[in-house]
Amino acid sequence: MFPGGPPGYGLALLRLAVMGSLWVDVAGHFAVPSIAVVQALLDGLSILLSLGLVTPVAALLSAVVKLTVLASSAAGFAASLLGLAISAVLLLLGPGAYSIDACLFGRRIVVEYPARSDGA
Repeated sequence: MFPGGPPGYGLALLRLAVMGSLWVDVAGHFAVPSIAVVQALLDGLSILLSLGLVTPVAALLSAVVKLTVLASSAAGFAASLLGLAISAVLLLLGPGAYSIDACLFGRRIVVEYPARSDGA
């Protein structure tokens, strides 16, 4: 779940790609009275994705944003569909070794000691 080396660098790059695709796809697609709410959501998701903090939740939220854009606009269908696929891949693969999630929930070594013969 937290691979290092080249796969870890690839997952870090994938997180940045999802972050960038949020901004490219979403620009101008939301017709809400307060664009500040959408801006705050995108800022928060971008920070979470770039740091690799709660990556599965952030990837799921970015997939929801992509689905919203996909449903609201036929013009950027291919780009939104590709962004949705990238978000799903990140959701399934995880954040990688170069993330805050890896520091918080990273690999653990479980040592199992043999049972004692004296019954204690």
